[in-house]
Amino acid sequence: MARTFTQIPTLRGRWLHLARAVWLAGALASLVLTALGAYRWKVAQTEVFPAFRALGVTVNDTRGVGGFRAVQPVGGAAARAGMRPGILVAVNGAPVPPAATPRQIAARLRGKTGSAVTLAVRDGGGRVARYRLVRQAPARTSGITEGQRAALLGVVALVYVLGLMSAAVLLFARRPGDPAALAISLGLVLIAVGNSLAWYGLRDIAGLEPLLRTLVYLGIVLGLWFFCIFPDGRIAPAWTRAWMVLVPAYAALIEFVAAPRSAVAFYALVAGGMLVGVLAQVQRFRSVASPAQRQQTKWVVVGVAAAAVLYGAGGLVVPLIPASAGSAWAAWREVAQETLTTWGLLPIPAGLAVSLMRYRLWDADAVLSRSAAYALLTVALAAAWAGMSQAAQGVLGGMMGADTGAAAGAVAAALTVALFNPAHDRVRRWADRRFLRDLVEFRERLPTVVGDLRETEDLDGLLAVALSRVCVALRCERAAVFVEDDDGHTLAAGRGVPDELEAEWLNGPAADGPVLQDWSDPVFPVRVRLAAERGGTPTRVGWLALGPRPDGSGYGRDELEALATVAGPIARAVWIVRARAERDAELERRLQATEDALRRTREELALRRAEIAPG
Repeated sequence: MARTFTQIPTLRGRWLHLARAVWLAGALASLVLTALGAYRWKVAQTEVFPAFRALGVTVNDTRGVGGFRAVQPVGGAAARAGMRPGILVAVNGAPVPPAATPRQIAARLRGKTGSAVTLAVRDGGGRVARYRLVRQAPARTSGITEGQRAALLGVVALVYVLGLMSAAVLLFARRPGDPAALAISLGLVLIAVGNSLAWYGLRDIAGLEPLLRTLVYLGIVLGLWFFCIFPDGRIAPAWTRAWMVLVPAYAALIEFVAAPRSAVAFYALVAGGMLVGVLAQVQRFRSVASPAQRQQTKWVVVGVAAAAVLYGAGGLVVPLIPASAGSAWAAWREVAQETLTTWGLLPIPAGLAVSLMRYRLWDADAVLSRSAAYALLTVALAAAWAGMSQAAQGVLGGMMGADTGAAAGAVAAALTVALFNPAHDRVRRWADRRFLRDLVEFRERLPTVVGDLRETEDLDGLLAVALSRVCVALRCERAAVFVEDDDGHTLAAGRGVPDELEAEWLNGPAADGPVLQDWSDPVFPVRVRLAAERGGTPTRVGWLALGPRPDGSGYGRDELEALATVAGPIARAVWIVRARAERDAELERRLQATEDALRRTREELALRRAEIAPG
């Protein structure tokens, strides 16, 4: 029977050396192309594009029909002259070669402000029209100059590249033989080549655009493969083996055979691949993933959710804010939108790095809850602001009969701010119940449970239930309850507790406080004071001690707040059970004493009967 290939082995020996060489080559190419692209992009922003803006025209961003000679009016002199989109064939009577680059075209268009230039443009029907355009001074704003805008956008792109490269280097250095880590690490390196600096700075150099596109496709293929082998290198579910063959085949088809410049084909590859990857991860999560692997998957979801919030804010919320053309805010809005849509993708590699490094795996639920809450809150408030802004503009316009855009925006903003707190509270509660179900139930139900058990169970039964729920909700390796007595502290109950505890533990912690953390202690780094009110004064009855999580990480704010919430009811239940046990013991002692007294009385009566009985 043929062997089925279902596991990508850990790379060792020459295969690991080969993988490292490929990774280093990709990283070097990414850095070199980005640096070269950054220089050329800055030149384009400060020297090339101003020549087009002075005439109110722009050129095609890709080598599509007409190459870079495909021009279209965007306002200014071109719009006033009635210019129509087409192919630029001549400038002042001098023909423009078909292979002309934007830099070469800008050199012909550049001139003094107020001077005229004649452009010959051929439309789609083959007719050539000539337009006389007068160069205008670039629009200046009080907020940002063209040079500053170019520098800021360049910094945004560089930070994006450095973020991808940092995650890739971390995974490459810390998990060198892990196939899943290596696949996504190399994928991030190659995807970084497709940043805006390299793409827009190098697209007019012959031969580099196909190279950039090929490297980006390779990175995307590796990224899509990653979803089929994450997190342990096993190819699961079984149908993903066929998918891993189809992905590179389709990428090669749209790059070299069918339509290498088709945006639809490219987005079909990315969107379809991610959808299939999500389905594979959902099936793996439900059927074969271990608890730790499920936490790894949740961290990936956290990264995607955070990216959706930031990217959505940049792509949907920022454009809704009105700004007049040429104003200071219009320039800053463009920078803000580019920043959010570019940096908004960085949480994805960050989530992947945390997941594969297995760092603080068990915080994924809390972070996912916050991400979902803020994503929903952002969408809801943005929709509310847009709707109220339109309604206020209609009402104020009817009343004032003038331009009320600014006033309507201010009214909508004030109403949105008023809605923030109640909306935030509702969304936060929903997100916690959806993603932190165990912790919410632990915080809300444990006080009732221990309140019922304290009337019927002994101390062992009470603490067994309480510690079981603590370990489930907080996912700790061990937990214990120490109660105070005349000799210090006694271990009343424990789960996963070592056989021998250090003497200082039985003496209790030196410091005092509601929650103490000492991560130099490998056994119980977290200690929660158990204090019950007796006569209106809190009295300490013991400590709830927690060990670390399986990955060695600590506890977040939500877990510590939940512990502080349940500490009081547990302490009260412990005090009542111990008091009841002492009372029952005292009653038992008295009953035993009474029985002993009755027994002795019966014995004495028997002796006396024997003495007075007739001989």
